[in-house]
Amino acid sequence: MSLKHLILGCLLDHPSYGYKMLRNIYKDFFGLAPEVNDGQLYTLLNKMEKEGLITRYTVHQDKAPSKKLLNITEKGRAEFLRWLMSGEGENESVRFDFFNKYTFLNKCNFFNYLEPREARDKLSKQLELMESKLENLQKARNSMVQKAVQTHRIRILDYGIEVQKVKVKWLKEMLQFYGGEKHYD
Repeated sequence: MSLKHLILGCLLDHPSYGYKMLRNIYKDFFGLAPEVNDGQLYTLLNKMEKEGLITRYTVHQDKAPSKKLLNITEKGRAEFLRWLMSGEGENESVRFDFFNKYTFLNKCNFFNYLEPREARDKLSKQLELMESKLENLQKARNSMVQKAVQTHRIRILDYGIEVQKVKVKWLKEMLQFYGGEKHYD
């Protein structure tokens, strides 16, 4: 998803203020904002406003600085729906995207240069990290359910949880391969 379309989708949900809109869509998943710097975001917002996809208007506040509220225009809505119905980004062009998106696999590709003990140590540390990440994803899911987040957004997180479970299982199997003493299910 391009940042432009993410912004338009956020604004379809409701008008928002600059960076807050991106934090809102990600808070259900991670509690963190995406890695987008202010310069990148506000440059894009200015461009989108010039293209007529969004509008800004000032909201005056008592005892606080005025804020610029962003809203999607009809042209922006049409562009978002065009993108949503299109096939853009749905045909993954990278044959081995799982390999490129999980850097640890690049290191595993060269474990033949490590002693088995060194490989086990790296795998153990990675397993600990991935189990922690899985636990955090499951906590995020529980929080989403409690907050009555839209079911389709919870199902997106379910996908991430399943991917994380596969990583944990694979790491356990790799530990066994490298002579790890523990036997995992």
